[in-house]
Amino acid sequence: MAHYATPQQDWTSYQPVSAQPGPSPQSGAGPASWTAPASPAAEPAGQWPRQQATGDDMGMAPSWRPRIEPTAPSPSRFLPGLLVGLLAGLMILAPAGYFVGDLMFGDDGKPSADATGSPSPVSTALPPYEAAQAELNRVKFNGDLAALAEPWLPYMSRCVNSSDPYAPRPPRNEVTRVTCELGDMTIFFVEFQTPGDRDQEFVTRKEQNTNALQLAPGAATPTRQAGLPGINGNYVEYAFKPAKANSKTFAGIWWDRDGAPLVAARIEAAWGAEGLHESWEPLRNIWQRHG
Repeated sequence: MAHYATPQQDWTSYQPVSAQPGPSPQSGAGPASWTAPASPAAEPAGQWPRQQATGDDMGMAPSWRPRIEPTAPSPSRFLPGLLVGLLAGLMILAPAGYFVGDLMFGDDGKPSADATGSPSPVSTALPPYEAAQAELNRVKFNGDLAALAEPWLPYMSRCVNSSDPYAPRPPRNEVTRVTCELGDMTIFFVEFQTPGDRDQEFVTRKEQNTNALQLAPGAATPTRQAGLPGINGNYVEYAFKPAKANSKTFAGIWWDRDGAPLVAARIEAAWGAEGLHESWEPLRNIWQRHG
């Protein structure tokens, strides 16, 4: 059997090709040799890690942004708001304190009193709204009319004196008329020209008491009663229906005081569902509270 000899390769003449660098790409003399990228240097401790630039950055700036740390509110912006709030609170509470203090002690530091020397109901401490209403209403009255209206002042609204601009003129037998509202009721405080004028008005209300037997059943007989100051006077429950067609029936209470022959007051309201619901109790209750 024939034997073939395997040629032995001579490795003594082999030289590595990569020992010599290739030509530069700018020379155009051949392909550029590839160089492995250098491994990144270690990042210094405490710094943000670097990131690869994105396509949006166009290689001009890194894509990361530093994190924005929250900052505490500046005292210079907080203090003005606090001062404004305190100032607004003082502006709101100061007038209420003034009204209450004035009503309790008056200008001379003593409790106010009505014509009889007894402390007026509004001389005691009142809630701010009632105290303000009393001050607004008090300027509409004077003399014996003011004394008659005093217990009502904190609770009435929209008082109009006949001497106010654009107010209706009073009838000829009246000097002054002050008209106020209390819920659905209307209150009239009147100063008459003479005691005879007031007496004639009183007679008219007594006649309307008789009419109430048909118009508003349940009216009490005219009598003499003492109001809140303890002063006696005439008390009449009455009813009437204006002469206008299809007019409503109204019910009312008249009262006056001994020792003040020129003044009287009355409170009126619609008798039906829009007012008293055909009951005398609401009128009587209001008068007993303030009359």
